Amino acid sequence: EAFMDADSFSEAEHGMETLSKVQRELAGYCISSDVTKKSDELRESLYQIVTKILERSDFEDVNKYSINPPKDLLAKLKKVASHGSARFTQAHNSMVGKIRQTFSVAIDQVHKAPLNERSLKIRSLNYALCFLPKDLQTQFKLQIDELSKLIIDEETAYRQDLERSFTFVNEDEHAITRLGVLAEKYSKHDMHDLLKTLREQCLKQLHMYRMNIQKFFDEQNVQSAIDTIKKILKYEESVGNYISEIKEVSNNVRDLTIKKISNCCDTLGNLYSIEQIQVIEKTFSDMFSFS
Repeated sequence: EAFMDADSFSEAEHGMETLSKVQRELAGYCISSDVTKKSDELRESLYQIVTKILERSDFEDVNKYSINPPKDLLAKLKKVASHGSARFTQAHNSMVGKIRQTFSVAIDQVHKAPLNERSLKIRSLNYALCFLPKDLQTQFKLQIDELSKLIIDEETAYRQDLERSFTFVNEDEHAITRLGVLAEKYSKHDMHDLLKTLREQCLKQLHMYRMNIQKFFDEQNVQSAIDTIKKILKYEESVGNYISEIKEVSNNVRDLTIKKISNCCDTLGNLYSIEQIQVIEKTFSDMFSFS
């Protein structure tokens, strides 16, 4: 009974054989009903041991393999099966099949997981491998390594695509629109790292635009300032739902623009006191630019 509780299957079978032999030899002397009853219970437990092993062995979650290592149980089953026990051979094969299925499902789940979760799941699979027999480790290690390479290649492709998308944002407003498409995709598929990178790059670009606008206004280059404002508005339209800080940048630029318009109005209000005709023409031109 102690051997069965400890999953010492070979010892349990040998012990049961010894007990049966002793009972046969002492059949005319040992007639205790308690002994006979206990022997029958042990014999039935040994007969049902394979079913009980499969029922209590939770190998459907690879994260639990460190708690109840499959390789220990499989080694014991393999040992007793090597002596010609059909039921323990069946138990060993059933358990190996169950583990193969569990790992195949776990690998498939990595494929379907969000990009930012895949590396952690890969590490969990590699850790679970430590608790499998060598032959299963070799088989699944190859699959996991192939999957890791595919994930790295996919992540690299995503990042390169994002980098290319920022290449032409200064010349083409369609490139800004594409950033909105990417932001939506990253948000929908929980690609947090890529969305974070997109956000940082957008804010970097917007802060540069904001400084340029101030510079253009200081240089009386209103048209360049307006062209830059349009880009900021395009950013707000395209990625504003995913980058809340854009609203602050837009408000700041609006205040700069209102201040510039106010200065133009003040200049025109002093029309008759201005002697330089170029100043008057420039002020009118700036006002028309804002219209």
